Amino acid sequence: MSEAHTLRRWLGSGLDAVHRSRGRLDAINVFPVADSDTGTNVYLTLQEGNRAIARLPADATHRDVAAAFARGVLVGARGNSGVIVSQYLSALLRVMDERGGIESVDAHAIAQSLAVAAEAAYGAVSTPVEGTILSVARAAAAAATDVSAARGGRAEVIVAAVDGAREALVRTTEQLPSARDAGVVDAGAAALVLQLERLAEAIAGPDALADHPEVAWELPGRRHRVVQPGHPGHGAEHGGAYEVMFVVEKEEAGRAAIARALGALGDSVTVTAGVGLLHAHVHTDHPARAVAVAAGATARQIVVRSIAMSIVHDRTATGVVALTTCAGLAEPLADAGAVVLVVPDPGALHRRDLSRGARRLGSGGDRGRGRPRPACGGPRPRGEARQAASGGARRRPRGACGGRRRGIGARHPRRGGGGPDGRRRRRHRGGGEHGRRSRRGPRPAG
Repeated sequence: MSEAHTLRRWLGSGLDAVHRSRGRLDAINVFPVADSDTGTNVYLTLQEGNRAIARLPADATHRDVAAAFARGVLVGARGNSGVIVSQYLSALLRVMDERGGIESVDAHAIAQSLAVAAEAAYGAVSTPVEGTILSVARAAAAAATDVSAARGGRAEVIVAAVDGAREALVRTTEQLPSARDAGVVDAGAAALVLQLERLAEAIAGPDALADHPEVAWELPGRRHRVVQPGHPGHGAEHGGAYEVMFVVEKEEAGRAAIARALGALGDSVTVTAGVGLLHAHVHTDHPARAVAVAAGATARQIVVRSIAMSIVHDRTATGVVALTTCAGLAEPLADAGAVVLVVPDPGALHRRDLSRGARRLGSGGDRGRGRPRPACGGPRPRGEARQAASGGARRRPRGACGGRRRGIGARHPRRGGGGPDGRRRRRHRGGGEHGRRSRRGPRPAG
C-alpha cells in the first residue's frame, strides 16, 4: 500500500470517527461557548480537507495529499475547535511528510511530529487555556517522546500517545470549571483524541488499541446541564456575542498583527497559518470592527454569526445566508439568525464561498438550507456567484451602507413583480391544460 493511500485512509477514517460521534460531541460542548456545535464544526472542518483530497488524481503523491488536506482545513475551518484542529493536523502532516510519509516515519519522527503539532496548536491561540484540546495535544506529544527516548518502536510510540491523550482528556473535567459543572470532558479535546486513535490504527494496525479501554465522555450518574442560549460559557463574566471568521492570503509573518487587533476586540482569538493562508477567529461584541480588521488585511472570506442565535434549536426548518458588502449590517442580520458573508469585493466572490456559508447554517449542520440573498447595496457579484446570490428587494430607506438596503426574500427592482421567493413570474397565456402555450405544439395522444 502506498504512502499516499495510507494517508488518505487515515484522514478519511478520522472524518468518519467524528461523523459518528458528532451528536455526542455537540451535546458535551460547554467551552469556550456552550453552543452545542463542536462536533459539527470539527466534522465540517475535516470534511473540507477530505473534499480537497478527493479532487486530486488517483496517483497523487503523499506530499500532494498532505498539502491539499492542509489547505482544505485551513480555508474551511469552523469554530474555535475546528481552527485549532486544522492547525494541529496541518503541522503534523508537514513534519510527517518531511520525514518520509506516514508509513516510513520512524518512532522518533512520530514523536517529533506530535510535538510540533502541539506547539502549532498552542501558537494559534492568543490566550491558551489548560484543560482543552491544547492540553491533550501536549500530553500526547510528551507520552510519545518518553517512549521514543526509551527506544520504543513505531507502534509503541503512537499507542503511548493515545494513552497520554486519553489520560489528559479525563483531566479536562476538573481543569475546566464549565466542564466540571456539567460533568463532561472537553468536547474539542475528545475530537482530537478520535483523530489520534485513528492515526494509531493506521500506523500500528486495526487492533493496536484493543487492550486500551476508551475514556467515558460524561461522568456516571451526572446529568449534563443544559445551558440556555446566550450563556457565555467561558467561565468569564463577559464573552463575545458574535463569532467572526475570515481567511487572508498572507504568510505567517502577518499572524501576530491580526491576533493583536482581534485580541483588542474580543476573546477566543485563534489565528492559524499555513500554505500561504491565515485563518482568523474571534468572539466579539463588535462584529463591524472585527470585519474592518479583516477588510484591512484584504480578507477573501468573512463570516459573521450570532452565537446566541446558533443555539436556538427550534429553527431547524429555516436557514438564511445573508450576503452584504456592508460591515454595519453584519450585526443586525446575525441577530435575525442569518449566517452573514461580508464581501468587500463582490466581483471576486466565488460560488464555493456561498456554499461554505450555507453549510455554516446552524453551525453548518443538518438544520435546514438557506438561499444566499443580497442584504446590502453595492455592486452585485458576477457570474456564478450572482446567480447563486440572486434575490432582490423593494426600494427602502437608506441603510447602514449609505445606499438603499436590499432585503432578504424581497423583489429586485429590475425584475418587477415576483413571488415571495423573489423569482420573476412568467405570464402564461391560453393553451394547454394549465393555461400554458406549448412551444412544441400539442402532445400526441397515447
